[in-house]
Amino acid sequence: MTYNVLIVSGSERGMEVISQQVSRLGGSAVTVCTNAGESKRRFAEKDYDIVLINTPLTDEFGTDLAAAAVRNTSAGVIVIVKNDILDSVSAKMETIGALTVAKPLSKSVFDSAFRLAAATRMRICLFKKENDRLRSRYEELRLVSQAKCCLIEYRDYTEEEAHKYIEKRAMDERRTKRDIAEDVIETYICRLFAD
Repeated sequence: MTYNVLIVSGSERGMEVISQQVSRLGGSAVTVCTNAGESKRRFAEKDYDIVLINTPLTDEFGTDLAAAAVRNTSAGVIVIVKNDILDSVSAKMETIGALTVAKPLSKSVFDSAFRLAAATRMRICLFKKENDRLRSRYEELRLVSQAKCCLIEYRDYTEEEAHKYIEKRAMDERRTKRDIAEDVIETYICRLFAD
């Protein structure tokens, strides 16, 4: 599978090492940045699958960037830190949902973290898709309910008659109940302002 990877490193040597590790895994499109400011602009331009942050950066340590990446993207985020501060940084990163690995990077640890970040990204995307579906369903139910209220108020329908009216019209016109509900609401809102 091909991944869009953003590597952020204030150190050129660190950038090379991480790029080699990513290319060894094969098939990834890599973008590189040297600081947090540039990286945040990249987040707005493109959706990355994995963000690798080699600390420290030139304009910040890197944990704030990791928090921004978790908050503003669906990417799996890996923060790379010196071994002597791994535990303290890991504790902070775990609370926001980012992975932390120590440098120097071992092949097996990097591979595991990369695969875990990729799996995390897939899981986030599935949750986001389900959330969007539920949000759309909620919006449809809200509109249908509002349309039924209009029919009850302006046409003296019962709740059941209003429901059947919307369903039948949707079937007859081969449109969604949401479309019919929007038509009904628009009709009666326009009448309300005309009166």
